[in-house]
Amino acid sequence: MDRRGTGKTPRRIDHGKLRRGLRTPKDVFRGPLSEGLAEPGGGAHVGRLLALVHEKTCEVLNKCECRPLSSAPNSLRWRNTARWCRNTLVREGLMKSDSSHGVWKISERGTREVAG
Repeated sequence: MDRRGTGKTPRRIDHGKLRRGLRTPKDVFRGPLSEGLAEPGGGAHVGRLLALVHEKTCEVLNKCECRPLSSAPNSLRWRNTARWCRNTLVREGLMKSDSSHGVWKISERGTREVAG
């Protein structure tokens, strides 16, 4: 059953693997994620933060990034890439790993880096 409770699973659409150079690099999302977290005081709900990130990156996203993932038809490719960027920032100590579900938070080190 899907999240909407309709009992139907979204059909997987195979857009194929992206050719080299078409995927927006994860690093494009680093600044907007950090800046977006610094603006509302260090933390934000994931949906709100990704909306902010989209506003800041929409000029550089190509049409491939705005398509759903073939493995997850309800998830746009750019949102998935931004989530992977978040994982990198957590590993680097720039975002917190222990924030509550659905909320991303910047670390003290991340705050210093954005301010610096």
